[in-house]
Amino acid sequence: MQHCESSDPKTVDVFISHASEDKNTIARPLAEALNSRGLSVWYDEYTLKLGDSLREKIDQGVASCRFGVVILSPEFFSKAWPQRELDGLVAREAAQGGKLILPVWHRVSKAEIMRFSPRRAFQGTSGQHSFSMAS
Repeated sequence: MQHCESSDPKTVDVFISHASEDKNTIARPLAEALNSRGLSVWYDEYTLKLGDSLREKIDQGVASCRFGVVILSPEFFSKAWPQRELDGLVAREAAQGGKLILPVWHRVSKAEIMRFSPRRAFQGTSGQHSFSMAS
């Protein structure tokens, strides 16, 4: 698969934050769908190479994206790394103003989101709705 490169190598259209357990069911298909539509995507399988500093590469992706898609799931809430990514995106959104974070609810309810982040409970796409990644 060919991955769309940004015209500015320091900028990507979309950073995808997810728990590894959500990779096959939603993160990879979403990355592929966005990429096939010509968007540059920061996604671990596209971006990280053997020997890279995980923290540095993630920080670069969070700092350089136009939008951060955050896949909120039960596994997301139980892991430190994706929550750190969300913290970085929240800090950028607060500092810059405007909309940066695009939450996607995956197998979670509004009550579960409320326990984790009340502000996010009123944003995002619920996993109860389907969406098509077809052309």
